Amino acid sequence: MSQSPDRFRFFDRVRTAVILLVVAFHVSAAHTGFPVYIMETNSHMGFAYFNLICNAFIMNTLFFVAGFFSVASLLSVGVSWCLAEFFLHRMPRLGLALIISLFTGVLLTT
Repeated sequence: MSQSPDRFRFFDRVRTAVILLVVAFHVSAAHTGFPVYIMETNSHMGFAYFNLICNAFIMNTLFFVAGFFSVASLLSVGVSWCLAEFFLHRMPRLGLALIISLFTGVLLTT
């Protein structure tokens, strides 16, 4: 797999690490002892501290990395900041996933 020369591999690794932390955050959320999630009767405060620490920076980091890559994504369309053409360019990839997740979410909650 060849990497493009203008790719920031550091931010790819940061994004991967933070996504793994998000998975660990949601797995440990049931064991915090807080009644927000499915409450486990045998909870440990270490999970609660892990979630409090991760909650402080996970979303901020993901939004920063997404914003950093959004400029290059907008410029790759070849249009200088025309949002309509950007959405039309991204709709086959992102729109299909959105529609599938909305229908799946509706089917699973009813």
